[in-house]
Amino acid sequence: MSVKGVVDLHAHIASHIPFGFMLFGGDPECPACTKLTYRHGQQQVMNLELLKKSGVKIYVQATLVNSLGFTKSIAKKQVLQQLEYVENLAKRHAADFGVAHNPAEARDLIAQGKIAFIHAFEGAEFLIDTLEDARSWRDRGVAMIAPIHLGDNQYGDSAVMRGKLVVVNLIGQLKRTFWPSSRKGLSALGKVAIQNMFKAGIIVDTAHMSDLSFNQTLQEAKTAQLPIIMSHGYVREIRDEERGLTNEQIKGLYGLGGMIAVTGAVEMLHPHGPLKSPLPADHCRGTIDDYLLHIRHLEKLMGKNGVPIALGTDFNGFVPHSRPKYGPKGYLPESALKEAPLAFDVQGLAGPHLLPSMFEYLKRQSIGVDAFEQSAERFLQIWEKVLAYERS
Repeated sequence: MSVKGVVDLHAHIASHIPFGFMLFGGDPECPACTKLTYRHGQQQVMNLELLKKSGVKIYVQATLVNSLGFTKSIAKKQVLQQLEYVENLAKRHAADFGVAHNPAEARDLIAQGKIAFIHAFEGAEFLIDTLEDARSWRDRGVAMIAPIHLGDNQYGDSAVMRGKLVVVNLIGQLKRTFWPSSRKGLSALGKVAIQNMFKAGIIVDTAHMSDLSFNQTLQEAKTAQLPIIMSHGYVREIRDEERGLTNEQIKGLYGLGGMIAVTGAVEMLHPHGPLKSPLPADHCRGTIDDYLLHIRHLEKLMGKNGVPIALGTDFNGFVPHSRPKYGPKGYLPESALKEAPLAFDVQGLAGPHLLPSMFEYLKRQSIGVDAFEQSAERFLQIWEKVLAYERS
């Protein structure tokens, strides 16, 4: 059965577990966490009541690897705790949710009208050193792994970002500035880890990779003729920094049957560097306008509704999302609206319950929403193809 609907390739259901002591409040069952703003205030955004209103078919649950774990046993304990939490959460709310450990289970859950949670890792320090490691996570139902997260690790170089965000990979920035020859992309272990993920039937997520790391991963994928994913990224022609994908990288990824999600983290989306055309006079920074620049670029490059585009909300309670464009918390008065106001117009992306309103807004802006509706099926096809490679 083909699935029509949206996948969110990057959301954090269990973010309060590895980092809760310093960043997050509440959990997905917390009643108080239904009253949110676009800034979120370190409250868990993935509230189950709000998820039921989101219209999303699949949430890829990004299990976080706390880089402060230092050892393999600690890292493994952290991720197992999160995987078990999500499994038990879905069991407690089995009328509406389920965990899919393979594509067939995902299709079955969606056919029943349920939301499918799918396991993934963001960062994989110590966890995919061997083929046996990768296969063990595949057997636990982990569909996708981003081997590199915020900083350089044993698998390779992480992207360096601009402004205050440079602190997340300060070591990478210092190496790039004072010792550029040390930035080599994937390490020898990283290349083996990518190959082992393919052999184990796990999708490679290229989010947070440096240019060299991404290009080398793309080459490994071309050799294997397997699709890869960018779970929460953006377009470099709009925001000129290393985490953004160039036009050639975008074409290369889609050419293998992969898929891109533009991040929902609004701080990553505002233009930086020279643009080929000036911003519209009514462009409002930090709103959906920044997101639209990247979506329109993908439409222009790949064709409107020509390729699936996924969500990559990065809902976790810490990262702010699109602020409202209109109303008391926006840039413009509500009277400036030419049509009846949507909830998204005056609240921004305060939580997953506002995604249907956001898509209605995109339709009003003549964005090809069908590209998003194709994303859940494309994700399942990617997962099926990678698993078939493992079996072969």
